[in-house]
Amino acid sequence: MTIYDIAKEAGVSITTVSRVINQKPGIKQETRERVQAVLEKHNYLPNPSAKGLADRNSHMIALVVSDIRDIHYSGTVYMVEQELSKRGYHCLLVNTGDEPEQRSEALRSVMYKQVEGVVMVGSTFQEKYIQKAITRFLPSAPVVMANAYLPLPNVYGILCDGRKGIEQAVDYLAANGHERIAFVGGTHNASAREKRQGYLDGMGKNGLDRWTEVRDCKNEVWDGERSTLALMKEKPEVTAIIYEGDLIAVGGIHALRQLELGVPEAVSMIGFDNSIYAQISVPGLTSIDDKLGVMGIKCAQTLCDVLEGNGTVAQMMLIPELVERESVRRIRD
Repeated sequence: MTIYDIAKEAGVSITTVSRVINQKPGIKQETRERVQAVLEKHNYLPNPSAKGLADRNSHMIALVVSDIRDIHYSGTVYMVEQELSKRGYHCLLVNTGDEPEQRSEALRSVMYKQVEGVVMVGSTFQEKYIQKAITRFLPSAPVVMANAYLPLPNVYGILCDGRKGIEQAVDYLAANGHERIAFVGGTHNASAREKRQGYLDGMGKNGLDRWTEVRDCKNEVWDGERSTLALMKEKPEVTAIIYEGDLIAVGGIHALRQLELGVPEAVSMIGFDNSIYAQISVPGLTSIDDKLGVMGIKCAQTLCDVLEGNGTVAQMMLIPELVERESVRRIRD
């Protein structure tokens, strides 16, 4: 399907089709919609982009992230960019925002950039509408996902086993005598849901599932504080809390300070990410290291392997590790 075929089927000139593709003004809305419908019908990829993908000579990689301001994502993006740079590639950063329409449009825009491949950072992209957008806009470009995966022939996933990581946190607390262990976290993406299941798995494994407590929480300091305040007022018997992320764990520390409860004297805490927040909090926060640095490097290496025709696996799972600091105390031998 060429631009000439598109123009013929839409009943317009080649120039009009070009103006629609490049989002130029001066075209009636009715005409624009008619041309766009034909483009979408045939999954039309403009020739310059198709050539860039076929020849694989642009040396440009799109790094797609929902919000680069998120320290969790920015660290991974940095490692991906550094590794790709060593291998002679240039990176184009794309911030998609959080809305499905924004994200689909962002992937559509990537289609026109003559990129050789795409790296998508975050489990937040593990959604059906993203799968549909990749199929439609990037059907032949290799796409590597950091901490996510979609079942498509051109998609590869480098994941951290967050479920196993949270299970490790439960094991560690149980070994230190804790039985009333709560979990604070959301269900806003695939990773968050896996972590919640890891908590339930760990409690069952250690014979503690007769007492479980899960609190919903957004990935914000203020909501970590809110959720922890409500938890401790309603369940004062809690001796330890596991948080989905370090950021909300910091909010939990603030909450306990308000209640004049010490960490770990009254309540022990474990976060997830082993981020700078865990390192600078007072007390230092014991946290699950999700291997973000390794993940970024593996994403870049996997993409390069695909582009260079080397064999690679569709999915790779990284095993997290618990990093001890000062936020957990032993309450009995």
